[in-house]
Amino acid sequence: MLDAAQSPELQAALLSVRQAERDIRLDINATARKELKPIWQESLKGHAETRLELRALVPGARIAVGARNITAHAATSRRPLRGGLIPAVNYAPIEWGSNRHNQFRSRTKNGRVVMPAAAMVITKAVAIWVVTIVDKFRSFAEVKP
Repeated sequence: MLDAAQSPELQAALLSVRQAERDIRLDINATARKELKPIWQESLKGHAETRLELRALVPGARIAVGARNITAHAATSRRPLRGGLIPAVNYAPIEWGSNRHNQFRSRTKNGRVVMPAAAMVITKAVAIWVVTIVDKFRSFAEVKP
């Protein structure tokens, strides 16, 4: 996990967003969300090995960007799959496996799709977020007299 306390540059970027005017903050967050969502979805698709993982974990994948953090979500779909499984409710055995049910893969501590995908995307996501912050402030400074 990235820790802003270990990076003065990241702290400066976060502080600048927190102190920015509301419309600038919203624009930064919306732009970052738009840029990060396809990267997150592609990473999930790339880590999904079974049809069940692809159908349950990737739909509903989204990114939430705020003034303090980036949160990646997967399996938020409440639409039941054929057979009745609801991804938002029943994602755990798909991601981490189950020793009780034969239809799921065996148990794993580190996850199979979402956790490895997040590990691959986190550094790139923070980099894109910081670049978005800098670009938005630069464009705002150019517009203001």
